[in-house]
Amino acid sequence: MPLPTFATEADIPEAFRPEYVQGADGQWRCKADDEIEVERKKRQDLLNEKKDEERKRKEAEQKLADAQRIAEAKAKGVSEEELQRIRADLAAQYTPVEQENSTLKSELRKLKLTDRVRALALKAGVMADRIDDAMLVIEPRTDLGDVDGLVFKNEKGEVTAQSADQFFADLKNAKPYFFAFEGGSGSGSSGSSRTTTTTTTAAAPDARKRAAVLGAF
Repeated sequence: MPLPTFATEADIPEAFRPEYVQGADGQWRCKADDEIEVERKKRQDLLNEKKDEERKRKEAEQKLADAQRIAEAKAKGVSEEELQRIRADLAAQYTPVEQENSTLKSELRKLKLTDRVRALALKAGVMADRIDDAMLVIEPRTDLGDVDGLVFKNEKGEVTAQSADQFFADLKNAKPYFFAFEGGSGSGSSGSSRTTTTTTTAAAPDARKRAAVLGAF
């Protein structure tokens, strides 16, 4: 049974802190559990690689057989029209497989990257009604790293050593309109606060002038 995870290092009982490490998602996990998870992912990646290699091998063998089929047809004097039909039949066989591979890759990336980044963004304070717009900015600056860990990029697209907390803290400074205002809730909270502050500041000099005039009598 895995040991509990913690949101911050301060939450970990002091005696157990040396046994914990921060993951790519910002959570603190027991090193033993983290090592087991890393090893499990390595084995899964290895299995996936073997499956992919087997698929590529079969595709290469099939393409070789198809090329030989066309070469034999040419040697037997088959017309160009018939060869075109053969090529069209072969292409029709490959298209569904290629589409399926593309779909599977997209679904896997969404599960491993997009969904995780979206959850981290919401946890970091991005408002639910602005998450779709925020993801247009966030997703191009994230990617999968080693053993499916997350990496964060700067505005130039260069991979950085930032943690999730650091990335979203910088994003909050750069694009605060994606985030809920601290001290308020929901969309528009920050706007209301700024309006009130501006009005109070503008009114202060007038109040001092009135006080000065009254003091003259």
